[in-house]
Amino acid sequence: MPILITRSYGHLRAVFNEYSLHSERDLEEEMREHAVDFRCIQNRPRYFAEKLVKATENAERDHGTIIRIIVSRCEVDLGRIMEEFLDLKGEPLYKCIEVRINNI
Repeated sequence: MPILITRSYGHLRAVFNEYSLHSERDLEEEMREHAVDFRCIQNRPRYFAEKLVKATENAERDHGTIIRIIVSRCEVDLGRIMEEFLDLKGEPLYKCIEVRINNI
């Protein structure tokens, strides 16, 4: 679906909102039938926070995912990702990373 990679986040949110006004089902429900994951579009910080939760809870500690998200999002929305992480996990991201580093 070219629209997902060629349009801005704001434009996609507007499309989602407008679609829900004219349909009994929202666009995510429609697309879920086609195995498309819209979590990143609907709430990008939450999407990355979920990835970080999985990476920090993984017994093998997925350091690559943790590093990639922190480095790639640090100047974009890392603050919001950290808020979502706290909401999901109940503890700050830095504490989870600190514990993982000390327990290597």
